[in-house]
Amino acid sequence: AYTACNGYEENDCFGAIDPERNERWRHLRKQHARSPFNILIQGGDQMYADDVWRDVPQLVAWQGFSWRARLNARFSAADREAVADYYFDRYCRLWGQPDLAPILASIPSLMMWDDHDIFDGWGSHAAAKQRCPVFQGVWSAAREQFALFQLASRPNDLPAGFGDPRGSHFGWVYDLGDTGVIAPDLRSQRTRRQVMSEGGWHWLVAALARLGHCRHVLFVSTVPVLNINLSLLERIIAPLPEGRHFYQDDLRDQWRSHAHRREWRRLVGHLLDFCRCNDTRVTILSGEIHLGALGVVEQSETRIFQLTSSGIVHHPPPRFVAWLFDLLGRKSSIVMPGVRMRMLPL
Repeated sequence: AYTACNGYEENDCFGAIDPERNERWRHLRKQHARSPFNILIQGGDQMYADDVWRDVPQLVAWQGFSWRARLNARFSAADREAVADYYFDRYCRLWGQPDLAPILASIPSLMMWDDHDIFDGWGSHAAAKQRCPVFQGVWSAAREQFALFQLASRPNDLPAGFGDPRGSHFGWVYDLGDTGVIAPDLRSQRTRRQVMSEGGWHWLVAALARLGHCRHVLFVSTVPVLNINLSLLERIIAPLPEGRHFYQDDLRDQWRSHAHRREWRRLVGHLLDFCRCNDTRVTILSGEIHLGALGVVEQSETRIFQLTSSGIVHHPPPRFVAWLFDLLGRKSSIVMPGVRMRMLPL
């Protein structure tokens, strides 16, 4: 089974007020009771921690400072403890829900984080803001609790299967018989200009090579590899001041963002080469956009399909947005010479 987007950006009440919040989790539990799942792949935003900026008093006060004061403000030991407590408490309350706890306790999970497990847009903010002590302090607390709850590990002492035991990134790869599962970390090394560092790319190529014996490889990309092209909209709203538009960081996050297009083509090329050289089927699994979708990328006789999950909890976008995505997705796109992608009707 595959899930993504387990929450809301604001006022996520964990089902206490909204009875529909966990409806898909209850559905998953019924399916598991009828025919048990072997693995639950959780592909990003297992927790929405965006309220950290509203629920931790020290961070609320920090947001009232001038821009320069925010960049230079220190992150004290008391601040660190308050933020760590926020993440720890939120995981406990979220995963202790009666609708989630039985699933998490009975199906082994493989998890990869995305921005909301840290906070919205991590890696796509301005460089000065991303490097400031407060942002780095919140990142460090989120990283530690992510490793504890989602990886059952320390962030600097990761078990077998992870690309870097010291945690410079959390990419992992496993083979389950003749099926391989691989997930690169698209957040730990992200900036506005890059998705992964060269070290992350070298690991990815080597990890794929380890799965050459598999008949089928599931490639987990927290952000869809195959999606409509929104780079024009990104350029239109780019001049707006930081934070003045809700979708600014979401557009920068996309593989097809103009800032990441070279890496996008690099990824597609690696996956197609792997399929062709090993005669292995690859399926991309993704979420993030809160809409179910199906896409395919093709080069001669080689095809890779992508399945994009709607949110396990997060509500879908407005009907107009869904209609627009459908309309824009009807035309195929050229990824690079000889390689074409298209979205398919469900």
